[in-house]
Amino acid sequence: MLQIFLNQNRLVVTDERRDFAADVLLSAVENEVEEVVRFIVEREFSSVAVCNSMGETPLHRAIVKRNAQLMELLMGLDPINANLRAVTVDGDSPVHYAARFGSVREMETLLNRLAALFGDLQALDIDANPVNATNSRGSTCLYLVGTSGVDLVRSEGERNTIVELLLRYGARLFRRDSIVVRSGSGSTEKVLLREQVRRGISVWAREARCRVNDLAVDDGRNARIEAGTSDVLLTKLCVELVATVASPVVGLHCSNGPDFAAVLHVAIAAGYAQEFLPLLLELPLCRGAMAALLRRLERFSRFPRVHVLLLQLHLELSEGFFGA
Repeated sequence: MLQIFLNQNRLVVTDERRDFAADVLLSAVENEVEEVVRFIVEREFSSVAVCNSMGETPLHRAIVKRNAQLMELLMGLDPINANLRAVTVDGDSPVHYAARFGSVREMETLLNRLAALFGDLQALDIDANPVNATNSRGSTCLYLVGTSGVDLVRSEGERNTIVELLLRYGARLFRRDSIVVRSGSGSTEKVLLREQVRRGISVWAREARCRVNDLAVDDGRNARIEAGTSDVLLTKLCVELVATVASPVVGLHCSNGPDFAAVLHVAIAAGYAQEFLPLLLELPLCRGAMAALLRRLERFSRFPRVHVLLLQLHLELSEGFFGA
């Protein structure tokens, strides 16, 4: 019956200017009816490479549905792997969609398929690794996972498992050319952290601090000690940021005006490090003072509990500045 229906309506054009069979295929994926998907593709009524008005292929939609079995079917019906390479109008590949919408299972399904296609992903050059492709906003899939937050759909534990899975496949937070903007040279060289780097530090520093503070409420004295340690390390990180800032405003001191560096130190020491961190990250930094700042960032990332995303950010910043 379905075949007769498709035969009779082969030339019907839908509202989005797709052929009728392509519309039926996308509807079958949306409703997770695998038998119809298989029938339409195997009988060549439509291709798995069709897309909707947002550029989403059937594979993109299967990821949103969190249906790994349907993903496997679609990839199996795609001998030239067109779905794996397809991007939406926003430049999102299927891996980007798995980062934003998928569970561990959907991400594993995609990574296994990519490894079968490209070989050992971790052995590839960073920029050649498909998991490090960026969308039109310049975001990698690891960055999307890290900044997508935790909600009723994705728990913190699931988010962290996806992060560690991506890292095992060679994923990076940023492209190497999208970490800092440099100006000047030698001892006068200044750097600006790019927007995604600044956001990552702010979001994950808040997350690391909230994590230990939440434990302190429930888990007694040792957890309270950890929370205190985290606060101290964040304060020291912000104090180091003030020392690293290359802005003349921070160093300005007038006989009839405030010493802005001293004002910042007082505010940070008074417990406002978290609030001032995003503002400090906006300012230009002295290239020569970055080593000390990175040491502070590493220590905050490791203690009292490791924050994997902050530690990865530290690694990529260190490589960007020192090649190590």
